[in-house]
Amino acid sequence: MKIKEDVIHQTTYVVKDDMTIGERIKFHRDSKDMTQKRLSEITGISEISIRKYEAGDRNPKIEQLRSIEKALDLEVSVSVFYDLDISKVGDIMTLLLMIAESTSIEFVKLNDYVSLKFKDPNMQIMLANWANQSIQNNV
Repeated sequence: MKIKEDVIHQTTYVVKDDMTIGERIKFHRDSKDMTQKRLSEITGISEISIRKYEAGDRNPKIEQLRSIEKALDLEVSVSVFYDLDISKVGDIMTLLLMIAESTSIEFVKLNDYVSLKFKDPNMQIMLANWANQSIQNNV
């Protein structure tokens, strides 16, 4: 749990570990005393989308999170917003994009399947070990 104090407005904001992406966006926006409309104007993201992010109806893409991060003057990575509660295909795609941006990865298509191949041999070994363990646990 992180605590941020706004001395000017005498308000204490608390970031809880179990907050959703939308709750975290709202938290940081509120802590800057910024409206959804103003965040929309700064980021170029529609106000309706920001409303949907904060309500938990939709998750932003990485590029949108970076725009929000910049607009809110956060010196953190987009991972501050993600709690890895993956419940939708879009969440998985966002996570894969984040992984692809942080490490050298290639996608290999074999027939109807797609596999991930990390160019870092250590990552490839860890992924292979994890896959083998998962297969053994499901047998």
